[in-house]
Amino acid sequence: MSSRGRPPLRSNETILDAALASFASIGYAATSVRALNAQFGLSHETITQRFGSKAELLRAAVGHGVRQFVAELDAEVAAAMPTTDLEMLRAIVHGFVTAASHHPNLGQLLHRSELSDSDRMHLATEAGLSGRIVELSALLGRLRDVADIRKTTVRELWFLMESAVAPIHHGGLAAMFDPVDGPFDPVGHLERSVNTIMSALAPGRSGSA
Repeated sequence: MSSRGRPPLRSNETILDAALASFASIGYAATSVRALNAQFGLSHETITQRFGSKAELLRAAVGHGVRQFVAELDAEVAAAMPTTDLEMLRAIVHGFVTAASHHPNLGQLLHRSELSDSDRMHLATEAGLSGRIVELSALLGRLRDVADIRKTTVRELWFLMESAVAPIHHGGLAAMFDPVDGPFDPVGHLERSVNTIMSALAPGRSGSA
């Protein structure tokens, strides 16, 4: 049977990837569901029929992004094959900054005002991120108890890791330092950032208890 005249089929994942990129690059208000349909040659109601309102599309896109992030984080940690809690912490830090460097839109969208606190909590729980945060909190507690790291919180560690990928997400600003630092090396930067974070967590550093 000929498919002439029929709009091409697009997977939900493909549509959500495009929606995630649009919300991050031009913002929620400027993102047009009609334009996204047109981008894929779909009828103007297709995305709404699949995902609901634009607000629901935003939540679906962010949830999709979080699931991708968690899957990559888990894969990076598994590949490191840690055998001790301290090795596990390093693997998580390395996995987080690596995965975050590949998902520049996600952190920005998690901060969007269109997502309520309950939206963020629901998406984090549904995608498995909340479970990883609970596990990380327990890991930090065990390492503190045996004095392998200084006193720290998941929040503090999260934003340390998030800041490590900023030069990758803001290439123009990072390039400003080329005259003194040389060309930016993303892989080397992430490796050094992991070392810096682990050094900052070492016992006896400022702020230890």
